[in-house]
Amino acid sequence: QTLALAVKYDEQSFVESFKRVKPNHTMSSSTYLPTLIKDPELQSWDLSFYKTMGMGGTPLTHAVEIELAEFMEKHGSSAKPSLGYGLSEITSASATELNRYYGKVGSVGIPLCGVNIFVQDTDTGEHKKIGETGELFISSPGLMQGYYKNQEETDACIFTDENGTCAPARECIVFK
Repeated sequence: QTLALAVKYDEQSFVESFKRVKPNHTMSSSTYLPTLIKDPELQSWDLSFYKTMGMGGTPLTHAVEIELAEFMEKHGSSAKPSLGYGLSEITSASATELNRYYGKVGSVGIPLCGVNIFVQDTDTGEHKKIGETGELFISSPGLMQGYYKNQEETDACIFTDENGTCAPARECIVFK
């Protein structure tokens, strides 16, 4: 297999690289994916080579996700928009929708391999069940070591629990 990394990365270079490389899988900014639909040349292509449409950054609207999925299906591709959820402190995605196989619109999906995610009560620290509201904690092999030359901020943002598991602290990511 071949991995193609984009040196120059914008909407137009994404489309040009897509046409040149004909990838099976992509990971890109979600804002670049709709440009595939708009490209006149791709209107006549068989896109059956394209299997996974991974994206990160700003989520697309549900209408645009549907439009992308329908375009791909019409052109022979099984790829559907699949958003990865992450944050700077994790350095990458920590969960993915997996083409909506697990979850629903608005869901962050399931944790990636090696990632542990839990929600706890903001007052008691008690772990919450699926669907309950609380603080989101993520432990990942991709967790940063700390902020460069800023131990105070590192200590405020990363904590280690009683089991030795590190995760970004509550001040960094709170979902209610």
